Amino acid sequence: MRNTIPDYIADSGNLVLNIILTTVFAVIFIAVYAFFSQTTWFDLHDESRFLFTAGFISASELLLIISNTALFYRHRKKPLSTALFAVWIFLEIFLIAAMYTGIAAFIACQDSWTGTYFPHWISCFLRTYPKAFLVTGIAIGIPYAATAAMAAARDRNIARIKAEEAAATAQPVRKNKDLIDITDYNGNLKISVNISNLLYIESEDNYIKVHYTTQGKLRSHLVRCKIKTIEEKFSGSGRLIRCHRSYVVNPNKIKEMRKDMNNYSIILDENGTDPIPVSKKYFESFRSFLKSE
Repeated sequence: MRNTIPDYIADSGNLVLNIILTTVFAVIFIAVYAFFSQTTWFDLHDESRFLFTAGFISASELLLIISNTALFYRHRKKPLSTALFAVWIFLEIFLIAAMYTGIAAFIACQDSWTGTYFPHWISCFLRTYPKAFLVTGIAIGIPYAATAAMAAARDRNIARIKAEEAAATAQPVRKNKDLIDITDYNGNLKISVNISNLLYIESEDNYIKVHYTTQGKLRSHLVRCKIKTIEEKFSGSGRLIRCHRSYVVNPNKIKEMRKDMNNYSIILDENGTDPIPVSKKYFESFRSFLKSE
């Protein structure tokens, strides 16, 4: 079970969004709440209460900025445990509620002071604080939960995109081991054949004819390309080997090599194919390659 908060919770972008959303939501929430509460002291028309209101909002926002900045550096230094994070949020609510209650008690003492000031202020504070803590918890808790949910969704989306990109980049690597890509003079891909289906490639003037099988049937495809290009591209990998000035073959498809009179030829293990000649120029390198296989 995870005992530290996810990194996206303490991400700088998420914390900035958290401060902005919390401030906006809290102001709107408390402004709406003021219409239904007889104990709220928010007022934008009365000069003295306007100063209290502006001061409280500014102090609360400053506290959130300091708290979230400290949270960012604390988590970067050492991952924050879930329990400590819960305590951290609790202290934010506790302090902001205490500021609100302190101002509320001060105003109440001014409005209904009948004796010694300090005991009366304490009495007002203790009477008002539980409700203030609840309201502050709602005003802060909802934006915190919303930003955490958005950050979690964004993190899952990023993880999904990375997984898709990894799969997309890994797939061609896996496929390229089995595919022979044939391009024309301009480098345009004309045909991709699985190495297990490719039989041989035959030169026809400035073209090559790719012979292969598909669904058990022999097929061929003409491409404007020199056979020398095919040799240079694939011979080094051992997947194709030159045996004649006009032929490049797939060594995995060779059934046997025969000698008729003074000429050698290759018999492929695919029915319906003609013998492929092996010229003297390529015979030694071709035979050495077959022996090394």
